[in-house]
Amino acid sequence: MSIESAVHDVIERLVEAWNRHDWPSFSRLFAEDADYVTGAGLRLAGRVRILDELSSRASSSAPDRVTLVTDAVKILRPDVVVALCSWRMAGQAGGSVDGPDARAGILTLVIRRAEDGWRIVSLHSTDRSEPR
Repeated sequence: MSIESAVHDVIERLVEAWNRHDWPSFSRLFAEDADYVTGAGLRLAGRVRILDELSSRASSSAPDRVTLVTDAVKILRPDVVVALCSWRMAGQAGGSVDGPDARAGILTLVIRRAEDGWRIVSLHSTDRSEPR
């Protein structure tokens, strides 16, 4: 599998796990010491914290469906890649990703090849003020 294919596979599995609300599968895509900065600016340090936070949010409100488009993949080294993705998320009422209460933003992901496959070491989500 090429580096680009591996990166796209990680991103695809990230979206699938989010939309299934499968937080254990979602968090396994991250390295043990990963950082995840949410669109609201909350830093989740480590795979366990990522799992705990998403699991606790899911119990209080249903997470919205998300779609991602990979805008750029930059290979820094054969084992380290940076990916930029545009995301759209359905509104709180469970509407469509194109509905009036939809959100949009950009993800920056740093993905590293490990012994057990490619893992996200850093994910930073930035909300856009206006969906595009």
